[in-house]
Amino acid sequence: METANTLFVYLFFGVVGIAFVQLFVIVWLVIRRQKASLDLIAESESVYLTLFQKSFDPVLLIKNDRFVDFNEAALKYLCYENKDDLFKKHPAEISPEFQPDGFHSKEKADEMLTHAKEYGHHHFEWEHISKKGKVLFVEVSLTVINIKGEEHVYVVWRDLAEKKKVEKELRQAIEKAEESDRLKSAFLESISHEIRTPMNAIIGFAQLLNYEQNSKEDIFEFVNYINKSGNSLLLIIDNIIDVSSLKSGVMEIYESKVQLNKLFEEVYESIITDTANKKLSVEVGNDLENKDLTLATDGARLRKTLYQLVNNSIKFTEKGTVKFGCILSDDMLEFFVHDTGIGIPDGDKEFVFNLFRKGSFKDDKLYGGTGVGLSIAKASIESMGGKIWLNSEVGVGTQVHFTIPFNEYKS
Repeated sequence: METANTLFVYLFFGVVGIAFVQLFVIVWLVIRRQKASLDLIAESESVYLTLFQKSFDPVLLIKNDRFVDFNEAALKYLCYENKDDLFKKHPAEISPEFQPDGFHSKEKADEMLTHAKEYGHHHFEWEHISKKGKVLFVEVSLTVINIKGEEHVYVVWRDLAEKKKVEKELRQAIEKAEESDRLKSAFLESISHEIRTPMNAIIGFAQLLNYEQNSKEDIFEFVNYINKSGNSLLLIIDNIIDVSSLKSGVMEIYESKVQLNKLFEEVYESIITDTANKKLSVEVGNDLENKDLTLATDGARLRKTLYQLVNNSIKFTEKGTVKFGCILSDDMLEFFVHDTGIGIPDGDKEFVFNLFRKGSFKDDKLYGGTGVGLSIAKASIESMGGKIWLNSEVGVGTQVHFTIPFNEYKS
């Protein structure tokens, strides 16, 4: 009996011992698994924190629609010195009042966050403002995540400044191309009109010469009109050739002997008849010590440039004075054309030297022109080593100046 009881005790404790060992193993495995899970969580958190802090892009966390964490890249991007500058701020607080689409930043930011919370993520473009007032164009990615049982929105910004710059340049290029096509069409229309006018005059007065009853005075007047119209037509053709040279980027310069006084006389004689029906006087001002100065430059281009500028002044001046001439300024000859004409509107001054551009006058047909004269003059002067500029006031007049190198002709 005693032996049986002893055996029972041994069996009981054996079973209990085995159960205890099994329980120990199970507890050990559970603890080990929990530790592994905790280690994995800790490792994941470490990786997340590393990615969060070391990300090149600005990364931020939003909780309850407020920024609660952000990396150094975000602070640097916004030009903030410490976290207190951004902590607990609403996204709209670092944005302009309105976004480019016209929506109020506060209302739109709330709408974007609501969308992200509903669908788990959202993607859109946004404008922020740095502490220094710089507009920041960003691509925003929102992702809803859970941190310790609480909902957060994970925010990533990607700078779009370069993209916006390229888009702006592309848009400007398209606008410029469209404007160029429009101006070219207007130029061709003007050219056809400008050519037709002198051609009609030449043909008309040539036909009048056939009448036998014409007096000598009539014939002289008709021939004068034909010559004048022929010169106008020749100038238009020269301008067309020069436009071709401008577009190809090649404008050749041919140096020759130019006597200034003779140049002024030729220009004066060419334009004086254009003032016959105007209360206008034309003056020549040569303020050089050597009145008979002879230059080594492109005489044809200089003559044409000066003629076009003086002719322009006469065209836009009904009464008063047009004066042209030159002075010596350092090692440059400075030519000038002053008038008391209608002047140039402020909005036109920046592009009057652009090809195909004309002033925005109320009655454009009254003044005519092809819109290429000043651009050709500018190109010619720059090809000769000079520059051109102007000052003008509406209703007062215009002063155009240009320079060329002072190269005295030596025989």
